[in-house]
Order: sequence, then C-alpha cells, then structure tokens
Amino acid sequence: MLQFAIASTTAAPPPHPHALLEAGPLVGADVEDGFWYKWLASEGRRYGVHDDYLQRTAPNATLPAFLCARLPTTSAPVRVLDVGAGPLSSVGTDCGPNRPLTLIPTDVLAPQYDATLARVGLEPRVRTQYCPAEAIARCFAPDYFEMVTSFNALDHAQAPVDGIEQMLTVLKPGGSMVLLHHANESAQQGGAGMHRWDFYPDPASRRGMESANVFVAGGQHTESAGQRVDLAARLRGRATVATHAPWSSRAAGRNDPRAFVVEIVKAGAS
Repeated sequence: MLQFAIASTTAAPPPHPHALLEAGPLVGADVEDGFWYKWLASEGRRYGVHDDYLQRTAPNATLPAFLCARLPTTSAPVRVLDVGAGPLSSVGTDCGPNRPLTLIPTDVLAPQYDATLARVGLEPRVRTQYCPAEAIARCFAPDYFEMVTSFNALDHAQAPVDGIEQMLTVLKPGGSMVLLHHANESAQQGGAGMHRWDFYPDPASRRGMESANVFVAGGQHTESAGQRVDLAARLRGRATVATHAPWSSRAAGRNDPRAFVVEIVKAGAS
C-alpha cells in the first residue's frame, strides 16, 4: 500500500506524480494552471483579490476563528491537511501564540504549480505536495489529521465524493472536515475548465446557508451529468454533515451569495 505519512511541511512530493492517477490527462488542467499563472503574475489584482495574494504570501498567517475553534487547544502542533490547495494554500499556519500548526497542502496539479511558481519567482510559505483528492488515503495514514480543509476545489475533482471519503479516512475521530464551495459552480461556469461538479445545500432543510445536508451532482455540461449523491446518507454512521454561512466576506468571494461552508465531523471521538 502506498502511503506518505508526511509530518514535515518541507517534504518533497512523491517522485512519480501521475502514478496515483489511473485516469488519463486531467480535462481542463491547462486552463486551471493558466488561471493561476495570471493570478500570481498580477499579485491577485487582475481578479480584484490583492489582499488574498498578500495573505497567501505572508511569512505567517493565522487561521480564521471559525477553524481554530474546531481544533484542539494545545501547545503541541496539530496537523491540518488542505486538499486542492493550489500553488499557495490559503490556510494559515497557527491559531495564535502557542498554538502552532503543521500545514500540509496537496493538489493534483502540484508539479505544474511548482513550475508556475518558478516562472513568477515565488517561494511558497508551505509548498503544495502532489496527491489527488481521490488518493488521499494512499498518501497519508488513517486518523492522521486533526482537521482537513478544501476550499473551492472539490468541484474540480474527478470523483469528489470518493475524495471526501478518502479525506474522512485520514481525519482523526471527532475532527472536522471543512469545505468551502459556491453553490452550483459547474452550472455557473458552464462546465468550463475543471468545473465538473455542483455542490448545493439540501433545499428541504435549508435556512439561508444553514442546512442539515448537502448534495453533490454531476455538472450538466460534463461527463458526470445525471449523477447525484446525498452526502449525509453516504456518510451515515461515520460522520455528520451540516452547512454554514462563510466566516468572512473574503472567504465568500466578496459576499457571493452562493458561497457556503460544509462541515463534516467524523464519528468516534472519545
């Protein structure tokens, strides 16, 4: 079994990155990499998010209070996995004084992003390591992380629900998986680039952006069209699922009303 139970934030990615992917070349990968080149080269200004660029490139950054409240209160480092992190993870490296984190960002396009970072002359705060969402449990040991995050990324995955199950495997019992999404993003983008899947809160239980469930559906413009997964039913007995409003306007993408947070808490905490 292939595992990289990586405790160091400076560890190199696996040497043969495509070995973990059984499928062929990723559809839309060149579009995604091109987006990030323009984003980095313009320091986020091209998209009106220069403050996001500054936060991602700062030597240190503190996690939002929403996330810190879901981590153990301890002076010992805790491990946070950021899946689909892009070239520069937006997740911070501490929760304030005496609350250090070991952040491990991963992405299926990590090798391409390394080349893009070199083109613009940037050294990341923590370098993104190669691992597809669908292979996370092959890259890391079970029950390894106190928290797993993925922001605006799983709608790009080949099999996002499989990825969520893999992420749940490496999450410690009682730990939180926190996903940030924009409702029906594949439909909004017309399936362009890597936008394959739509995430949306359960309409039957939704009040604003609060709901007791979330659905994952194949984008109507993609090869995944017609597929739909009830996430709470899929994870029943192993985790609880709920959605929340984003913790800040920056996290929401300048108050985008479609933005919402999915919190999945793994069962089994003592």
